[in-house]
Amino acid sequence: MAGARNSWPPRNVPCWPARCCPPTITCCSPKTTARARYDSILATLAREPELFDAILLNARGEVCEGARSNVFVERDGTLLTPPVDCGLLPGVLRRSLLDSGAAVERVLRAEDLQRSTGVFLGNAVRGLIPVIVDR
Repeated sequence: MAGARNSWPPRNVPCWPARCCPPTITCCSPKTTARARYDSILATLAREPELFDAILLNARGEVCEGARSNVFVERDGTLLTPPVDCGLLPGVLRRSLLDSGAAVERVLRAEDLQRSTGVFLGNAVRGLIPVIVDR
């Protein structure tokens, strides 16, 4: 883990804005089968190009995922990511960080996005992107 810590999270990299959506998605409705909400969010992102992504909360108010990424919160030097039970797609980058010990699963709430050392959105194509969450 010590070696992995040196390569992430990115430092001295500009942060992209991300928006936290209200808790209205149904838990465990992956975006591959429940497209309407994701398509609507992605259309909004296309109209607001300064936003990198939208962070979705499940019906229990837990952080779920981004419309096109997984969510990671840094706390006390550790990357935390929601468990699949929160209703997210597991993601290749997320799985890789979990398998390497660079991230651990934790149920997160919207307030964790504000109280963390850093918030990152990531996927296998873009890697980890630091973001500033706009409520």
